[in-house]
Amino acid sequence: MPLKVTVGYGYRPLWAFWEVLVFSALGWIVYRRSYLAGSMVPTDKDANQSFKSDGQSPTTTVRLCRWSTR
Repeated sequence: MPLKVTVGYGYRPLWAFWEVLVFSALGWIVYRRSYLAGSMVPTDKDANQSFKSDGQSPTTTVRLCRWSTR
């Protein structure tokens, strides 16, 4: 049953592409909403304090999502 739904028993492999695209978009939406809600914060103590005071991570920290706007 899972192969029928995901790739149509191999006759429709393009279905897998669309599923990956949908799951990637869904993951990006969840990440972005949690970042905007303040649920995702830096774990480094200094970076966390800086993030809480001005709402932005220090430039020395690595951004998780390169498409997110600041």
